[in-house]
Amino acid sequence: MAEPDDTECLSTKALQQIHSLMGKDASYLEHLPIDKIREAEFEDKKHKRLTSLPRRILFGQITEGEKKGLEVWILPIKTRDENQWPGHRFNVFDRHGNLHSSITIEEAIRLTNAANAFKWLKKNGTMDLTHLRAVIRYYFMVKKVNPPSPWPVDMRFTAELLAACEVAAEFTTKEARVKQKTQEREAGAEPAYKMRPSLAPQKAPGKLRLKDGLRAETTATPVNGQKANTTKTPASMPTGLKANITLPSSKAQRMTERPLSPLFLTELFPSSSLEDEASLFIPERRRRAATSETFQAPTPVPPTGPASTGQPMIEPIDEFKQAFQRKMLPQPAPMLPPTSTPTPTPSISTSSIHTMSMQQDINKPSTNKPNTPAVPAALPPATPTPIPPNATTRTTLVNPNIPPPPPPPLPLPSTPPRTSTSSFIPAYRETLTKHSQLTNRLRTNQSSLHTKETQIHTLQAQIRDLEAQVQEIKAEEKELKDEIKGVEMERKRLHDSLTPEKREILFFGREIWEREGKRARLEEDGGAESNEDMDLGE
Repeated sequence: MAEPDDTECLSTKALQQIHSLMGKDASYLEHLPIDKIREAEFEDKKHKRLTSLPRRILFGQITEGEKKGLEVWILPIKTRDENQWPGHRFNVFDRHGNLHSSITIEEAIRLTNAANAFKWLKKNGTMDLTHLRAVIRYYFMVKKVNPPSPWPVDMRFTAELLAACEVAAEFTTKEARVKQKTQEREAGAEPAYKMRPSLAPQKAPGKLRLKDGLRAETTATPVNGQKANTTKTPASMPTGLKANITLPSSKAQRMTERPLSPLFLTELFPSSSLEDEASLFIPERRRRAATSETFQAPTPVPPTGPASTGQPMIEPIDEFKQAFQRKMLPQPAPMLPPTSTPTPTPSISTSSIHTMSMQQDINKPSTNKPNTPAVPAALPPATPTPIPPNATTRTTLVNPNIPPPPPPPLPLPSTPPRTSTSSFIPAYRETLTKHSQLTNRLRTNQSSLHTKETQIHTLQAQIRDLEAQVQEIKAEEKELKDEIKGVEMERKRLHDSLTPEKREILFFGREIWEREGKRARLEEDGGAESNEDMDLGE
């Protein structure tokens, strides 16, 4: 093996030769992500890779299958011939850098999330193998890997490397375009989240004043010096209550938009300041209750005029007052006798009962008092007729909207059905026999299933090994073809370098060699035929 200085010199010469063969297209090499290559030292502790060089390059991390989480590294391999440039193999390493197993290049592409140095080669889950091999060789040259022989550089290698560089340039351009679009989208969406300035004129903070408890004035002075409008809203406050309140402009504007309610005033002022005026804030229901409590029917005053000496005089106003009192103060409902099944009765309000009684009194003709006007008499409220107990038990009200209750479930038998002893014993024996047969069949099926699964796993392992061997054979076949092609090119070059005289001598020597070979074959064939004839004669 050459020294490190000589190796570095060989790698530098190979790179210079690549630049000279590519010419103007050598600028495409700048698109390859050389700075993203991750390399590491390789120490073969268990001596599993004796032909490997002590350097490796990260290809990616496995994301599927049993080896999920492990890393795939590329190892340069020394060949048997020292004059041949080294190859490469894909191997799986754990997170501690220990060699785990080998992997084919197809599996590495399919199961691995490629690293930044190789991800631009992946399209639709696959990679071009020619581009990948050319890039791997170039990466090893750039990282000054110590090969046993100089790196061979020809037109075929430079053509494959140039095609890979074009793919890298296309990927870089596409990535830059996507990044620019993302930045433009973010820049366009940024003003949408900013606070827009208000177009309404700004107003200075105003003062809210309550004058005599009748009006509320809000005076605000605009910033631009124009005359401010004075908004006046009525306020429900007691007379004689005055207050000067200073509020912010926004709160003052809200105060001018709505009238001041008693609840709002109680929040502004303590309850002690309004104790004297409590009677002015009686709610509507409370006022009605007070009216009904304080209402009393006036006592009738006997008439003193001369016209009333013959018969008593009844004032119609007193009758209407009594009817109004009955309407405002309803009588309590009568107590019904307790029944076994409560029956809903039609709900008739007390007010409707009193209205019916008043209409009956008005329509009833007065027979005993012909001279008095028709005035409705005060009748006691009608009481509902009691319902006999028999009727309550027989009468049931059915609501069509409510479904009828489900029937009660039938009681389960407390004891199992009785069977005769003569039929139970053979039936039980037959059940036990059937159970044992099914159990034996189940065990047999489980054992056969386990055996088949074991065979399947074994066959899968053998298939994987065979696939790995096939891939290695294919790779070796390709390398041999490349070697044969190189030998043919070298032979052609040597043939072209000969002079015409030497070329004629070469052709003459070839003809002599072919004639001698034919003569030797004919002699061998003749000797074999004579031996056969001698055997037949005997």
